[in-house]
Amino acid sequence: MKYSIILAAVTFIYLHGAAQTVISVQEKNDILFMWQEEKLARGAYDFMFYKYETNPFGNIRMSERRHMNEMESLVHKFGIKDPSLADTAAGKFTDAALATLYEACVSKSSLSMEEALRAGALIEETDILDLQMRIKRSSNKEIIASFEYLLMGSENHLRAFTRRLGKMGIDYKPAVLSKENFDRIINN
Repeated sequence: MKYSIILAAVTFIYLHGAAQTVISVQEKNDILFMWQEEKLARGAYDFMFYKYETNPFGNIRMSERRHMNEMESLVHKFGIKDPSLADTAAGKFTDAALATLYEACVSKSSLSMEEALRAGALIEETDILDLQMRIKRSSNKEIIASFEYLLMGSENHLRAFTRRLGKMGIDYKPAVLSKENFDRIINN
């Protein structure tokens, strides 16, 4: 009997991971916020892809799904419970600023391909700034690694949007990031 209980416990740990690590309330909130911000990007790029049926929207929207999955893995790892995670519908956010950004970007992107690319760059700039701030204030190596993974993706996406604008003869200027931070990302 004792053997079967031990075997069940070992099997559970093997399948579900070791005991959850304690994280701060701030780290929990940061994970939930970043999940919503990745949801914002996914929804906006889905809209842009269906409107224009072209890249970079097609590829990047798939990347945003992977970013949401990355945040969901942290949610599961740390046992975070939050009702907002059940609502994956585009445009639904618990954070008013994200809802406003989503509506503005979707509205702007419906005007033209250029405006859609500008909206995409704005989303990525915002994501980069938010990730940089959250990386600095976390002490959990796993959370930092996940945020750095998202940051790398967002920097790639920003480069893709600005490159496409450049091919259209448009010199994109940063709206959220400092010029130095923007230039470092674009020239990397």
